[in-house]
Amino acid sequence: MTHTPSYRLPRIASVRLNSFDLYRVDPDPSVVIDRPVLCLVGANGLGKSTFLNTLNYGITGAIPDPLRDYKSPEEYLEDSSRGDRIDQYFTGRISELRRPLANVVVELAWDDVSITVTRDIFERRGVSRLEIRRGADVEVLDREQSEDLKERYESEVLAASQVPSFDRFVFLYHFVFTFDEGRHLISWDDRAITDALYLAFGGKGDATKSAKLTRDMERASSRARNTRFMAKAVTDRIKSLQGLLDDDQTAAEGDERELMAERDALEKDQATSEARLDAIDRDRQSADLRWAEISSRISDRQARYRQVFASRASRAGGVAFHPAVRATIDEDECAICHTTSVGHVVSAHLAAGECPLCGSVVGEADAADEVLATLKELDAELIDLRGQLEQVLAERTRLETSRSAVADAVSAANQALEAFFEKTGDGLEMERLKGRDWATGEIKKQIEERGRLLRQAQAHRENRDAIRQELRTLERGLQAGFDEAARIFVPRFRELAQQFIGLPIDVELEQRTGVEVAGFRLKLTMDDQLRSSAQRLSESQRFFIDIALRMAIAEIMTIGSSTLLIDTPEGSLDIAYEAKAGQMFDAFVASGNYIIMTANLRSSALLVNLAELRTSAGMQLVRMTDWTSLTQVQEEEEERLDEAYDDIEKALG
Repeated sequence: MTHTPSYRLPRIASVRLNSFDLYRVDPDPSVVIDRPVLCLVGANGLGKSTFLNTLNYGITGAIPDPLRDYKSPEEYLEDSSRGDRIDQYFTGRISELRRPLANVVVELAWDDVSITVTRDIFERRGVSRLEIRRGADVEVLDREQSEDLKERYESEVLAASQVPSFDRFVFLYHFVFTFDEGRHLISWDDRAITDALYLAFGGKGDATKSAKLTRDMERASSRARNTRFMAKAVTDRIKSLQGLLDDDQTAAEGDERELMAERDALEKDQATSEARLDAIDRDRQSADLRWAEISSRISDRQARYRQVFASRASRAGGVAFHPAVRATIDEDECAICHTTSVGHVVSAHLAAGECPLCGSVVGEADAADEVLATLKELDAELIDLRGQLEQVLAERTRLETSRSAVADAVSAANQALEAFFEKTGDGLEMERLKGRDWATGEIKKQIEERGRLLRQAQAHRENRDAIRQELRTLERGLQAGFDEAARIFVPRFRELAQQFIGLPIDVELEQRTGVEVAGFRLKLTMDDQLRSSAQRLSESQRFFIDIALRMAIAEIMTIGSSTLLIDTPEGSLDIAYEAKAGQMFDAFVASGNYIIMTANLRSSALLVNLAELRTSAGMQLVRMTDWTSLTQVQEEEEERLDEAYDDIEKALG
């Protein structure tokens, strides 16, 4: 039998970011991707990783979590698409005044359909516009026409890609098709690699069945353990009661533990709410300080403006820059009588060389005049400072709204804790057992309860074992699918990895054993030596072997081309391996695939090598300095950065 790829994943045709003033030169950057390799290249801190994460957000509605602990596609999507997670990531990357305007637009292209999705960044608005093209037919939907744009987008994507569910579509993009700044290695993550292998080599629906059965098995195991623990607590209770018969002492340890656990949970909730309130208060204090500082600077500039104006050398220039005249033009409201929409009238008088107040001829301003130049400079500073002040005021308003909600949560937590203490009081002492006769009857009841719990625990274990057998059947199917595809998959992985590593490398599928575990791990050997953990490889070997594995999995599971998003881990590379990494990327693209990557100019050997192999016909270069400005330290090295850019451009030909 021949392995048949399962999924038709899209080509990313274009990306546009709107109102991302992280990019100071061009806050609305856009890229049309028309070549197999797109590389965003620049220095540290210019927003390369932000671009990849925002692209992933546009496609999936979720932000990859660099600290992600993967358990299942469902749990991961729920966690990574939380509104507060999205807000937390983008706050600071987008200014206060641009928050309502910020969005990302991504065009995804299949052979028979293209989908352009617009996803808002803040306020948890999600998908705000869809454009679906099938040949000459174009369907455009926005929020005013449809409330279920998110559901429509997800259903269209699943229909086109043939992935079984959207949480698995997100899993593929975040864990298989993206190697990002989190450096999450699926090669050594048994849960993630198991789900990836089921999607690549399992039968139809096996990935979903396996995930459900694994959750059910773990739940049954957990219930068995918890029930046995409860039985042990009953045993301890029996011993305490038996002690009462001997020395008339009692204990209610189980009740005490339960009450203490409830108290701890309430105190934790209280501490969490208070910590959030404290963080918001610190942000408010910072905003207040910035407001005071900017207000002071505005007052200082205004005083300086009046001082310079008083010493004006040009009557015409003085009229044009009189505070009342400037305020009328800037605010489009008369500074004397407050009539609105009169700025153009004042500007017309000035253009005609007339005083806008009395109509007297005052002549034209001398552009070279030093006083006028100073006034213009102060005017520009005041405009900038007023803009900064507006941003701070918007931030303060948002923080006030957030603080009100969090303060309510703190109040609720405090009330819950007070109610707990009022309810319990000295209850732990009052509930001490009373009387030997009562204790004898209670012991009998507790023995019966322990027997019931032990029978429940046994039932949970039997359920766990039955589910484990169902999983074994699925695992045998996956093993067969892997063995069938191994003739293609393993040699391709070897080819890609050896392009970088330069040593013989092999991979085998190893089934995890044990009554409470399921799934697989990959058994990696390099130069005939088993590498059972990531720590047995150098950092660069770990990273680029993991990228090679993703490439091989992407190819084996997709019909047609596949696209990888790679935040190049150049910091782990030495000079000897930079060119090798470029060769590995080229080998993947040469098979009809695509790469959207970021790279630092310090790894120019990788980029030069890849550019020579791809040439300008096969590789796009985006200079991050076209989008944003360098830091002061980077500006000192700007000449060297330009030289590195030029070397790459020359290699492209």
